[in-house]
Amino acid sequence: MTGGDLTPDEARQRLSEIMDRELPFVEKAEQALELGKAYLGVDNGHITKIDPHTNYWESVSSTDAEGPLAAGQIYDLRNTYCRRTLQQDTSIALHNVPAQGWSDDPAYETHGLDCYHGTEITIDNDTYGTVCFVSDTAREPFTAAETMFTALIARSLEHDLQRRQQKNELTRQSNLATVLNRVLRHNFRNSLTVIRGRAERIAEQFPASPETQSLIDQTDRLLNLSEKARVLESVIVEEFDREETSLRSLLDRVIHDVSPEFPDASITLKEADDVTLAVRPDLERALYELIENAAKHTGAAPTVTVSVEAVPNAVRIRIDDNGAGLAEIEQQVLTEGTETPLEHGSGLGLWLAYWIVTSHDGTIEATVTDDGTCMSIELPRTTTTTAQDVHERDEPTLSRVQNKFRAVFDEASDAILIADDDGRYIEVNERPADLFELPKPSLLGRSIREFVPDDLDFNETWVEFQATDRDRGTFPIVTANGTERIVEYSAKPNVVPRQHLSILRDVTEREKRKEEIELAETVFQNTQDAIFLIDVIEPEEFRVQRVNSAYEELTGLTGTKIQGKTPQEIVGEEIGATIESQYRRCVDRQETIQYAEEIPVDGDQRYWETKLTPVIDDGAVVKLVGAMRDVTARRKRIEELSRLDTALETVLANVPVVFWTTDDEGVFTRSQGGALAKLGLEAGEVVGDSLFDVFDDHPDIKAQARRALDGAAVTATNTVGDAVFEIWFQPVRGDDERFLGTVGLAYDATDRDHRSEAHTE
Repeated sequence: MTGGDLTPDEARQRLSEIMDRELPFVEKAEQALELGKAYLGVDNGHITKIDPHTNYWESVSSTDAEGPLAAGQIYDLRNTYCRRTLQQDTSIALHNVPAQGWSDDPAYETHGLDCYHGTEITIDNDTYGTVCFVSDTAREPFTAAETMFTALIARSLEHDLQRRQQKNELTRQSNLATVLNRVLRHNFRNSLTVIRGRAERIAEQFPASPETQSLIDQTDRLLNLSEKARVLESVIVEEFDREETSLRSLLDRVIHDVSPEFPDASITLKEADDVTLAVRPDLERALYELIENAAKHTGAAPTVTVSVEAVPNAVRIRIDDNGAGLAEIEQQVLTEGTETPLEHGSGLGLWLAYWIVTSHDGTIEATVTDDGTCMSIELPRTTTTTAQDVHERDEPTLSRVQNKFRAVFDEASDAILIADDDGRYIEVNERPADLFELPKPSLLGRSIREFVPDDLDFNETWVEFQATDRDRGTFPIVTANGTERIVEYSAKPNVVPRQHLSILRDVTEREKRKEEIELAETVFQNTQDAIFLIDVIEPEEFRVQRVNSAYEELTGLTGTKIQGKTPQEIVGEEIGATIESQYRRCVDRQETIQYAEEIPVDGDQRYWETKLTPVIDDGAVVKLVGAMRDVTARRKRIEELSRLDTALETVLANVPVVFWTTDDEGVFTRSQGGALAKLGLEAGEVVGDSLFDVFDDHPDIKAQARRALDGAAVTATNTVGDAVFEIWFQPVRGDDERFLGTVGLAYDATDRDHRSEAHTE
């Protein structure tokens, strides 16, 4: 394969014609690639988008509509020839890859291309991607003219991309500034309105307070500033039609509106012939701001003189005052329209005047002399531009919007991010670095999908978001270090076309606390114990804050009935004082305590087990959390069992039997009965001793005990000394069939056996 049939001059001429056409970038790129493909005589031309940090490689425009290098194809940069182009920082021309010793290169092994010519594209000194021309088969070596032409294609596309990107950036910054301005101004005005309303109520109560009146005055000043910001925004983003207007009548109207605000000022309009000019309606606001500024800052008895005159191809309006002069910072606003975060004027009035005058293609000049300040406004008589034209043409003007609001973007306490249609971050402020645990440079170019959990369908969620007008809520993310977080977001798709704004705030701890509170509330309301919260007003005063439903059910006392009351007010002085003594004990110890108490319910005596836990803030107990359990039924069962046990002991002590129990190792846990005396023992004497030690000389009894410990029921007759016993062993198991031990009964049958022997004789 060799080069195409076009001469170098013909190729350059056609490329120039393509780049001069008013076409979208994609169409220009496709036409330039087709031209390069024909000139070089290769199979395919394509433009790539590359992120060297993540080895991301994507074909964004291609002459290959459906093949492996078609637009949208994504590969690992390490498996492409383009990595060599970026590494060598110069064009690479491979006409016969195997013959040139590149057959073992990963790119050749992956794609099998014998021919490659690649040139890097950079935007603002950063890699954008490459322009590549490739073929499956080898060709003659590329000539110097061919290499120069591919470089020309790359530079031409690079320049077009740069210009479009700058224009998009300025538009995006302008729109972003508008969004942020509206949000901030809305919140700002709402808060100030609330403050002013409360200040007026305070002033009604304390009419002689100068501080209150000062607060109202300052609030009004800030509200006025907010209104000027609204007007400034409308000047920047809206387009107005011009109307032929009498400037003398316009100035008369403005002076009439300003004069009542400054009764000590002399504001006059010099006599002169009337001048008409096609102006926008907002010019009146600009003149108002300038005349008001002159009257406000000139001194105790200001003199302001206004004049209008025709000059060659323009109209000049002069505003002269006798004040000390305009501050240098304010002059900079009028001459340059700039303001930095560290250098700013007292308000937006001069900003507003500057924007309105420049939108008329006019200029403002401030001259300070010993006699005062002269504001000179010149407005051209003819103009061929609309406000929108000014915005598109005057990129420095748009840059001033960026300067105005860039500080808001950079200094915002929340993370502000902008992503493209693919969900890749193209601009962020400094806050996301902490949120994503990733430096800002490393975050740029990364996809949102890299920071969402695996179980979330990002593609579906992203498509749904782009179809909305705006969205807000909470969203899980996984940081670069694997930390799981919850963010609260407010997002707007297409803040400018194909770019999407999101504002994120880390609410992980808040959501955890919310979950904990919800869990605690669930436990609080659903536990079977009676839960109550006590406010510790002071060490000697305790009042009920709230109780759960179990408390209301068990005690018969509703939360609304006892809320805010002391124990003595609820259950009477005597019982209440006892309860409060336990509260004081918990406060003094500053630790959890448990105790039993008797508190009647509807006249019936009830027994309770209570656990009390202090809530400590800054070293002091501020609340008590209590849990009460009604143990009345258990207490009565224990008392009944105690009575039965006493009766059983009485019976056993008066009948000729021995009753015993052992644990699962044969250690006595109980021994009672009137027949113990026959063994020389007293009730309980062998408790804690092993059965095998007590009856060490009686192998038959030990054998029977082992059988019982193995789980068998045993019946036998044994002789111990002069006594004869009929013995029953029975294994004992719990509800879960776990072996617990044995229970035994031995009946003294000595007299019966003796009578039987006598009868036999």
